[in-house]
Amino acid sequence: MLNYKTPSVKISDFKNKLLILDFWDIWCGTCIAAMPKMHKLQEEFGDDIIILPVTAGKEVDIKSFSEKNPVLSQLDFYSAVEDSTLSQLFPHKMVPHVVWIDGDGIVKAITGSGEVNEDNIKAVLKGDVALKEKKDVLDYDHNLPLLIGNNGADESFFLQRSVITPKIDGISTMFGGPFVESDSSVRFRATNVSLINIYSLAYKDLSRLPKSRIVLEVKDKTMYLNPAFLKRQDKQMDTEAEEDAIWCYDLITKGDKPIDQIRKFIKNDLDLFFGLDGRMEKRTIKCLVLKKNNQFTDTERKIDGNSYKLSAFVYKYNNIVGNHFIVNESEGYNPSVAQMDVEIGIEELKANLLKYGIICEKEEREMDVFVLTEIDGTSL
Repeated sequence: MLNYKTPSVKISDFKNKLLILDFWDIWCGTCIAAMPKMHKLQEEFGDDIIILPVTAGKEVDIKSFSEKNPVLSQLDFYSAVEDSTLSQLFPHKMVPHVVWIDGDGIVKAITGSGEVNEDNIKAVLKGDVALKEKKDVLDYDHNLPLLIGNNGADESFFLQRSVITPKIDGISTMFGGPFVESDSSVRFRATNVSLINIYSLAYKDLSRLPKSRIVLEVKDKTMYLNPAFLKRQDKQMDTEAEEDAIWCYDLITKGDKPIDQIRKFIKNDLDLFFGLDGRMEKRTIKCLVLKKNNQFTDTERKIDGNSYKLSAFVYKYNNIVGNHFIVNESEGYNPSVAQMDVEIGIEELKANLLKYGIICEKEEREMDVFVLTEIDGTSL
């Protein structure tokens, strides 16, 4: 004991009294702030109770600290020091940790310091015990991630969780949401897809947006697009770069949140982690506008080789990032045309379409586009 009337004590010394063990430490501001209240209660109840501070700190350290501390130095401060036995009897991770023991040596409650007040002491002395129990998770390891492997609490205890990983071998490619789980939580998930695919979880219109209306203000577009698609275009594409362009993302949130708010969570996750600003906006962009040549009469032009309808070509052409978006204003005119490379040059495209009575002109139009911008030079 430090600063007590005897150098040591036994639990039996407090028989027939309410013994309140108050575990504390010098780094615990809450513990120290509660000490004046504890001393006042001790004076008020006199010999009916004993409030006994307990710490594992070394006597010399506690003595020095109590003499210098502006709170403890103003009190008739005493404490059990260098404790090991009581901590084993009443294991805990957090302080304050308060143990209530009645005059017969029976543990009546284990609480925080907030439960130590006049009303509760009177109730316990009368035998009425209805105190809020303090819970310590004794196997919690603050060096490990919270909830992983039930660290701190069950893994399902979170209110919201999002995870970003690189490609995970052995699982399928998919993305979608919102999905409502059995516990009413809402989930968006994407596995082994491009970053553009994951941004479509934040912007539901993005998955339906023609790829030619995706604006990449980035150094290397291969880091953001579907690598399987890019590899079909570039047979020499580096396999390692292909792996680097694949990601997984999973968000689960509990509670009644609007879906639009959850989509903002996804955008913020992606923007902050990857150093980007992904957004939908209206822009005036250069387009290729197709119009029917009303002077054209050769509707049965013979096509050598494979062909498809004009609408099929427009669809494929518009789904190439970097192409000008084609606006088809040919008034329903949909002839068969010879198959063309979807990355064909504009002048060659104009000449080819003219053969089938289609005029192709470059014009500016206001369009909804998705823009992905690297922030402050940051890139993947």
